[in-house]
Amino acid sequence: MSDDLEARVARLEGRVRSWRRAAFVAAVGLVGLVTIGAGNGAPDVIEARAFRVVNEQGKAMVTLFHQDGAGALALSTGDEKPYFAVMSAEKGGRFLMLRDGQGRAAATLGCASDGERALVLTSETGTRAVVLGVTPQEGDGGLQITSHDGRTREIDAYRNRVVRGK
Repeated sequence: MSDDLEARVARLEGRVRSWRRAAFVAAVGLVGLVTIGAGNGAPDVIEARAFRVVNEQGKAMVTLFHQDGAGALALSTGDEKPYFAVMSAEKGGRFLMLRDGQGRAAATLGCASDGERALVLTSETGTRAVVLGVTPQEGDGGLQITSHDGRTREIDAYRNRVVRGK
């Protein structure tokens, strides 16, 4: 008889513990709901050093970050190599960059803080192959073309002549 009584008491104690746990979880959930409901909806500002949007494999596809005093947005491929970036430079410049499959700069469109503007096409070796630019003071256009062996030709549109090169 005492064995039956002990078994019944043990079962009752187990049920009491279960009900206590359930009551605690319900209380925590209720406090959480009240806290969320008491808020003003979405926050006005969310601050962080970086934001990443990842794909199903956890690879970064979109990254919003800062680097060397500049804000940046990078779009990446599944291997996390950025193929497109928008950046603002610390001293007021801004640029858009398109990268090739290896992550190397292929084309850059930029505006410096002094007003100079340029479109730069880069070779696979990383050298500037074509630079099309506008000077800030006069607003004159210019073109610089560089061959694979380093020979450069510059054309000044204002003077309508080759400035340098052959």
